[in-house]
Amino acid sequence: MRRALGGALRALVALASLAAGCAPETGVIVEVQGPEGGGSSTAAGIAKLDFVVAHPSWCERWVSVTPPSGTTRDVTGRDLSAKPYDFEIKPSHTTDLSQPMYVAALAYDANGTPIGEASFDAHPLSQGDVFKRSSQIYMFKDVAQGAPQYVASDGGCVCAPGQPWVGDGSGAGCDTRVITSFDRLIDTAGCELTPKGAPLPVPVCDGQLYMDEPADRNLPCWNKDDGGECRVTTRHCSDQNGVAYTEECNVGAMDTMLPADTALCDRYRTCQQQACGDVIGCVRGMFTQNANVKCTLPIDPTTGPGEAIRPCANGSWSAALPNLSASTTSCIGAMLDGTQQPPYQIGFAVAGATAPRTLTTACPNTLVIDAIDAPYPDAVPNKELDIVMGEHLVHVTITVARQCVDGALSLVCSSA
Repeated sequence: MRRALGGALRALVALASLAAGCAPETGVIVEVQGPEGGGSSTAAGIAKLDFVVAHPSWCERWVSVTPPSGTTRDVTGRDLSAKPYDFEIKPSHTTDLSQPMYVAALAYDANGTPIGEASFDAHPLSQGDVFKRSSQIYMFKDVAQGAPQYVASDGGCVCAPGQPWVGDGSGAGCDTRVITSFDRLIDTAGCELTPKGAPLPVPVCDGQLYMDEPADRNLPCWNKDDGGECRVTTRHCSDQNGVAYTEECNVGAMDTMLPADTALCDRYRTCQQQACGDVIGCVRGMFTQNANVKCTLPIDPTTGPGEAIRPCANGSWSAALPNLSASTTSCIGAMLDGTQQPPYQIGFAVAGATAPRTLTTACPNTLVIDAIDAPYPDAVPNKELDIVMGEHLVHVTITVARQCVDGALSLVCSSA
């Protein structure tokens, strides 16, 4: 039987702007101020505040507490920079005060579009104390038509960049995408993925580390700049403590511009329409042009246990990839899952860079392996990964050869 998430914490009661002398003995007051960087909230178009209050569940994921989560306040015409809004949260007698409580305020415009968020992080309460915390509203930069959705339409889940993903505790819809921690998945009944037996989300930027996923990795993203030009950049994925991406996909004049007929920006934007979703996985499934590349990776079989895995003498782990584009001047490549792909540190060779990079514009694209974190040669696994080359999704299969043969000392790649 599934244990109800949130438990007695659902007994929280929210009160707004209590009069002096009526403040509770224990609680927290969050003060929502105007936009970061100054300016009035009315000029920014903020018309409504929707409060999010959550506690960690026994499955180590954040779950909203309703009420007070879901409480909305109309602030049309109120300049929060001059007159901040106070929202007070009072615990019930059954609330575990030692548990951290996360609070945020989503800012909406008059059309009901979320355009910003004020976060108050997560803190425990203290018996007999009323804390007051203040935060300015971070204004989302990407709010144009078809903007990314951070609030789920199929439930009360909220998955904003830089903030922990918050499920609604229903066990259905968007709540199934706000996953448990891997530790609780493997040792705690009631923390299974939904549907039961679902494949492990690896690699997925979803706020939780599964298996050998690396934390703090940079992943490619595509978006249009202010002039409507499609560009590619990287976006930081924390993937820990419930926080997935730490930022929006923001591009500027210094980021690589793609050809005018590219579909990558539209695809990436479409994949951001499902709040709390696997963006990279969605992009992976939207390609209509696919190709395969096979690589052979010789490693020195004499490497001793505990020594760093190394190439054969006079060899290297670098290979030019076949050019799949008709262009000889535009060779834009992206490592779809970034450069940290355990046990490999792998990516593109870029002039002047000392480590593999997620993005490249060099013709031809050159794949390079910087390191392999394995205890001995026989422990080095074959590897499969995906690269975006132009408009193609290229599936690369790396087969390990534990021998050094003259004439075949280096990484070699060819079209399959």
